[in-house]
Amino acid sequence: MTIYLVLPADRLHPFARWLRLLIQQAITVNARNIAEKPENPVLFILDEMAALGKLSMIEQAYGLMAGFGIQLWGIVQDFSQLESLYGKGWQSFVANTGMINYFGSTDRMTAEYFSALCGETTVWNLSSAISKAFGTSSGSGGAGSSTSITTTDTRGASQRKLAYPDELMRMHENKQLVFIDNMHPMIATKTPWFEDKTLKHKGVNLHDA
Repeated sequence: MTIYLVLPADRLHPFARWLRLLIQQAITVNARNIAEKPENPVLFILDEMAALGKLSMIEQAYGLMAGFGIQLWGIVQDFSQLESLYGKGWQSFVANTGMINYFGSTDRMTAEYFSALCGETTVWNLSSAISKAFGTSSGSGGAGSSTSITTTDTRGASQRKLAYPDELMRMHENKQLVFIDNMHPMIATKTPWFEDKTLKHKGVNLHDA
């Protein structure tokens, strides 16, 4: 069963308290019924989570609710939104997640964070130098000349970021980065629901209207 709580964009602010109340109550009810833990986790998708304002329960739930059979999937435009609401506590959201999807952002802070999260790789640098020397000699026995060529190959290793912040800020709109616990970062293709064979018949495509 899926329950949708949808508010028009122009009513998000006036009705934010009402929406926060419903979300907090839904999480509380599910957390209290720990003895009746569902076979499949209950998934809360919080689109435009920052528009709800600060929710202390959500901040706590990110670290606790997995044991209650509850999953939270918060969607924000960038990390600056979280920082403005939760201060330094915004990093606890990232620290307690099992998976993160990055769809690109022009926010410098967000791009730098994910650049660091991608890590580094070793790059080998190969260079060759060629030197050529000429010599001449003359004497009672006559004159002569000689030529020598020396080749020097140098190989060295250096560290390079897998993705620089400016590269992430220019990431193509159909790409995404996926970070899963205990796995290397992955780059994946983002497919809109209305182009998916399974999902495209389950909604109304307003993009072609």
